[in-house]
Amino acid sequence: MFPFGCSKKVGKLFSVKVYSFETELEFNLKWNTTGKELLALVCQTMGIRDSGYFGLFHDDSNKGNAWLQPNKKILQQIHPKQTHCFMLLLKFYPEDVSDLSQDVSLHLLFLQVRQLILRGDIYCPAEVCVLLASYDVQAKHGDYVPSTH
Repeated sequence: MFPFGCSKKVGKLFSVKVYSFETELEFNLKWNTTGKELLALVCQTMGIRDSGYFGLFHDDSNKGNAWLQPNKKILQQIHPKQTHCFMLLLKFYPEDVSDLSQDVSLHLLFLQVRQLILRGDIYCPAEVCVLLASYDVQAKHGDYVPSTH
């Protein structure tokens, strides 16, 4: 899921990479940084105010994939020889998409659901896939304009 070479030591700091479906961020953190502090830093950098729906996902060699625990230090949750790479994902899906107050949060929700459908983790009938694809094209390119298209 993540590229190799994600972590490196920088003096008394350590480096982590955080990926979303569109971006890659890199941070130098203190050794005692908690999961909640890193998530807050990521959300602040990306301009996400709906941070309660999001979490940081990582590959734990002992447990498989796991969510970064907010109140624990990051280095207590990851094996020291592992790469320090995280994926920003929606941890909790809203009951109603209008609960997400920002376009960036809605966009990340759409990208995550689209990825789950494409991977086959969520079943979606062909008719619904076509409808969702039409919404994607509409969002990217706007209304049909005969002189342009």
